[in-house]
Amino acid sequence: MAAVSVVAVLAVAPAADGFNAGQPHTAGTVWGHERWTVKTLQDRAAREVSFRVRKTSVGVLRGVRDPHKGRDDPRTGRVERRTYSVQARLVSFGIEHDSDVHLVIADPRNRQETMIVEFPSSGCTTRASSPARQKMKLARTALVAACGRPGNRFTRLGGTATVTGVGFYDVKHGQTGVAPNGIELHPVTGFRLRSPSC
Repeated sequence: MAAVSVVAVLAVAPAADGFNAGQPHTAGTVWGHERWTVKTLQDRAAREVSFRVRKTSVGVLRGVRDPHKGRDDPRTGRVERRTYSVQARLVSFGIEHDSDVHLVIADPRNRQETMIVEFPSSGCTTRASSPARQKMKLARTALVAACGRPGNRFTRLGGTATVTGVGFYDVKHGQTGVAPNGIELHPVTGFRLRSPSC
């Protein structure tokens, strides 16, 4: 599948940590908006994130209490400071306007129980720590190697994978595959295909 050009979005006021969400960063990439530094491990509290992997499930994560995060809220609570690993059915994926790969996964036992996991572009994570950037980059590379390069429209997938990433509560605005509590693994820090193909 051919790579897709990314459409720039309108500028917004700089965030408290100096980022200008929605602005072009490196060639072909733009930053996102809601809680952008948190979801890309570039916020001040990112140093508190543990990369020790905790095994869980899509169903358990979907059942965590919804904290109703706002678009500018900082990293809070234990969930957003922990790294989780789930076994998941792959549902669909695509490239978003902020250059993230948006992957919808489901509980292997129930395809209707979905959540979102996202793979940032390395061009948009330059202020994350080197170890964190490497994990994000390798995870996205592994996804593309296994399932192909996503386009700007969602492509249906099949198969199963182990997906590892940092807990994150996104602002709910009708995203494809969003969990009822807005929880995601964002960023994804590890991806391993378990089935023969996607």
